[in-house]
Amino acid sequence: MTATGRLREAFAVQIRVIGAILLRDMRTRFGRTHFGYLIAVAWPLAHLTILTAANVLMQRVTPMGTNMTIFVGTGLLPYILCLYPSRMTTSAVTENRALLLFPIVKSIDLILARTVLSLTIAANVTVAFIIIVTLAGVDFWPNSPVRAIEGVLATVYLGAAFGMLNAVMVTFVPGWTVISIVVMILMYLTSGAIMPITRLPQSVQDVLAYNPMLHCVDWLRSAYYEGYGSDHLDEIYLLQVSTCILLVALASERFLRGRIIQG
Repeated sequence: MTATGRLREAFAVQIRVIGAILLRDMRTRFGRTHFGYLIAVAWPLAHLTILTAANVLMQRVTPMGTNMTIFVGTGLLPYILCLYPSRMTTSAVTENRALLLFPIVKSIDLILARTVLSLTIAANVTVAFIIIVTLAGVDFWPNSPVRAIEGVLATVYLGAAFGMLNAVMVTFVPGWTVISIVVMILMYLTSGAIMPITRLPQSVQDVLAYNPMLHCVDWLRSAYYEGYGSDHLDEIYLLQVSTCILLVALASERFLRGRIIQG
C-alpha cells in the first residue's frame, strides 16, 4: 500500500472513531432518550431568549436602530455561540477519559467529536432563536444574510478554538473551567454587546479592539446596521486570533498527549 493509501485509510478510521464517539456523547451526555439532544439545544436557547427579553425590558432607549430586540439579540447571540461550544468542549477529555483505554481512541478524537457536537447545537440554537423572535413579531432577518452567516460562523469558530484549548488546559490547571468562563464573561462585557464602544474615549476603544468577541459582535451587527463597526471591525484579526488559539490547542494536545491520558 502506498503512503497516500495508508494516510487515506488512517483518516477514514479516525472519522469512524470520531463518529462513534459523537453518537455515544449524544446518548450519554444528554440522557438515553431521544429528547436528550433537544434539551442540549433548549438550554442555551433559553439562556439567550431570557437574557434578550430581560435586556429589552430594562433598556428604554435603543442605542442603535429602532428595534431593541434586534440590537440586544445581535449582541447576545455571539456571546452564547462562543460560550456554549467552549464550555461543552472543555470537558471532552475529562468526561470520556475511560475511552482512552482503547488504543484506537486518541484524546484529539474526544475533543473533535465534542467540537462537532457543539457546532451542531450552535447552529440549531441560532435557527431556533430567529424563529422564536420572528414569531414574536420582530423582523430579525438581516439586511445582508451572507454577512450574518459569516459572522455566526466566525463566532462559532472562535468558541470551538477556545474549547479545544480549554479541553487540554483543564487536565493540567485546577479550576481552569472557572477561569475560562470568567474570561468569556469579561470578553462579553467589553465587546460592545450592551453599549456601542463608540461612546467611550478613543484610548479605551483602542484597548477593547483587542477583544476578539468585539469583532464577532461588530461582524454580526454589520449585517443589520449599515456601517456598524467600521472603525474597529477587523475580520482578518478575528480569524487570525481564532486560528492561533486552534493551533496552540492542537500542538499542546500532540505534545502533552501522554500526560492527558494519565490524567
